[in-house]
Amino acid sequence: IAVDAEGGVGYSFNTEAMLVGYMRRGMDRPRAMYLHI
Repeated sequence: IAVDAEGGVGYSFNTEAMLVGYMRRGMDRPRAMYLHI
C-alpha cells in the first residue's frame, strides 16, 4: 500500500477495515487493538 498525498485517507480506511475484521472474528476488545495501531 503506497503512501502519497492521500496517505491519511488510505490509513484511515485500512484501520477501519481491520477493526471490522476484528469484530467479525469475535474479538472482545477491538477498541484496545484499534488504539494499538
